[in-house]
Amino acid sequence: MPPNNNTKNNGVKNGIANNETKEITWTVDINYNQLELDNAKLIDEIAENQSLVDGSVKISETTINGDGDIIIGNDVTGNFTDKIRTNNNLVEIDFGPIHQSYRVEFATIDKDGIYNSDEVYENTAQFIPRKGEEHNLYANVTLPNQGEFLGKKGLHNKEDWTIDWTIDVNKSKSKLTNVTVKDNLGEGQILLEDTIKVKKAGSHDELEKGTDYTLYVKGNTLSITFQDEITDAYEITYSS
Repeated sequence: MPPNNNTKNNGVKNGIANNETKEITWTVDINYNQLELDNAKLIDEIAENQSLVDGSVKISETTINGDGDIIIGNDVTGNFTDKIRTNNNLVEIDFGPIHQSYRVEFATIDKDGIYNSDEVYENTAQFIPRKGEEHNLYANVTLPNQGEFLGKKGLHNKEDWTIDWTIDVNKSKSKLTNVTVKDNLGEGQILLEDTIKVKKAGSHDELEKGTDYTLYVKGNTLSITFQDEITDAYEITYSS
């Protein structure tokens, strides 16, 4: 059986995104083959659109089972305190002589907090097991609801003879300021102003008009402006 990529590269890189915190947790597994190495190093330069989360670097021992799966062992970050450097958005670790396999874990976050649809979150770690040998370990992730700033859907309510509208605001949970949502129903419908509600997505509690947002209605046009910077997803509902 030919060797898998983990064996060929003597390591592997993975990433996973947290939709609540928007942090991306990167893991770099090195010395997968558990070789005797004299001067192993890991260099990981954070991409320009991300920032390293302070204090997030962690090192754990690992073992490789008979199926080639990586099993996480003890946290040994303290053993490498003076070997870890995190200057200028760079993670650099001098492992020195090792025979153990390790997992390095750290977190990054989008630098400006705006999660555009075309944003690419990627990371390449360079594992140097010995002089003259380098392995580039690459991974990329996509954030949930990335690029979703505004959406709208409607449902015919046969009981009340209305159309119930929902506007989704900032499903990407980006950091946005001066947000105003405008909607013009046009002719053929009548906006029912007393049905307008603004809630945080997933919550039953309404935001307070005049405190959390301002509302302006003229005819069949409504305009809602959020008072503060928003980092959550919201729903505007109303009927016509």
